[in-house]
Amino acid sequence: FIIVFFSVFLLLRYQKIQSQNDVIDQQKEIVSKTIEEIKEKSQILERKNRETIESINYARYIQRSLYPDEVEMNSYFHDFLVFNLPKDIVGGDFHWFKSFENKAIAIAADCTGHGVPGALVSIICSNALSKSLYEHSQEDPSTILDSTREIVSQSFSRSKSDIRDGMDISLCCLDTQTNKLKWAGAMNPLWLIRKDVELIEVLKPNKQPIGIVESPKKYAQHDIKLNEGDTIYLFSDGFQDQFGGIKG
Repeated sequence: FIIVFFSVFLLLRYQKIQSQNDVIDQQKEIVSKTIEEIKEKSQILERKNRETIESINYARYIQRSLYPDEVEMNSYFHDFLVFNLPKDIVGGDFHWFKSFENKAIAIAADCTGHGVPGALVSIICSNALSKSLYEHSQEDPSTILDSTREIVSQSFSRSKSDIRDGMDISLCCLDTQTNKLKWAGAMNPLWLIRKDVELIEVLKPNKQPIGIVESPKKYAQHDIKLNEGDTIYLFSDGFQDQFGGIKG
């Protein structure tokens, strides 16, 4: 009886262990399949991410092709600085320069959004500026901004969605023969530092962005006589408008 009892006990024990081993083997197989699926999905995500980054990098080349030629700028401004460091690969901030005869137009612009959305808006706004200058033959900064705002508004109003994107901008036009500077701004100011003067003169912009706004008003224009050694700064709020925190 004892032998039979222990034989049955050992048999049941063996069956239980064997059953547990089968379960473990099944779990191992499931885990192995899961790992393979994760690896496969990871490879797919990695490929898609690589394709996306490559696409955005190419978009950066397209966007930067719209930036002004520094050789042309140097023929009008012998001492100038451009600091453009997007937080993402592409962004909504851009600088712009056009010249004709003895006049040079320079801007610093900040379009709504960051990354790809901001870059797309910047292309729309850059085209609107070119259209205002060449097709509409606008020369004064204030009328350029008025015309650009109208073009951008028309572009966004075609959409069925309520798009409130647009651009903040500081725009100046320098007459290199008379050293007279005409300036107008939408949300963004101009800083003027006179030679041998520590005080910064701040020209305040209109608190009205370039885009769809209710009851739009004409942009104000400021006329300034520059002297040799004076310095002007145009900028977006990209440097100061940071969230801080862990990501900086």
